[in-house]
Amino acid sequence: MKTSENIEHLSTALAAAQGALKNPPKNKINPHFKSRYVDLSDGLDAIRECYAKHGLAFIQGTSVVDSIIILNTRIVHKSGQWLESDYPVGGFGRPQEMGSAMTYARRYALFGLVGVAGEDDDDGNAAQAAETTPVKGKAAPKQMEPGLTPKDSENLMGVIKGAMEMCEDGQQLSDWATENKDKIAMLLPTHRKELQDYYKSRRDELKGNG
Repeated sequence: MKTSENIEHLSTALAAAQGALKNPPKNKINPHFKSRYVDLSDGLDAIRECYAKHGLAFIQGTSVVDSIIILNTRIVHKSGQWLESDYPVGGFGRPQEMGSAMTYARRYALFGLVGVAGEDDDDGNAAQAAETTPVKGKAAPKQMEPGLTPKDSENLMGVIKGAMEMCEDGQQLSDWATENKDKIAMLLPTHRKELQDYYKSRRDELKGNG
């Protein structure tokens, strides 16, 4: 997460807004896992109404890094102070798939940044079920949520590996992994295992260089 040089006005406004903001009703059903989640439009309405009362707004835009679409979510205060966070959306694909992945990313990134619970807490069972549950004698489609496919998970893993590769020492690597644990948790189990092995090898490499 990045912030403006000073955030005292932003922090005061965020504390007030967070105390007033209520979780919107979970009005949609995920057909894959039968879990409930907040529709993006309803979440936007709730956040906008609350934030406007406290001099806050949010902006979401995209950029492309190494053929991966990156979503940037920035919260701004009327003083000009801000904080922001990036979220890897995935690679390029069919417009429908990209639109679905972008909607998912916007919801997850914004809700996480402002502190809204966007879906039922199933303790990670949905991700595991998506990979292993058979459907009518066939393997179930390996996707974590509508719009996120194994390819998306693979692309996200590539982005995370790239970020770990840029870490210059073991402490920076550990701090980065801790700060981005939510992104890592989004990966399919097979990709999480591969990333765990990569993390260990990268950690040992940095320790050897030190």
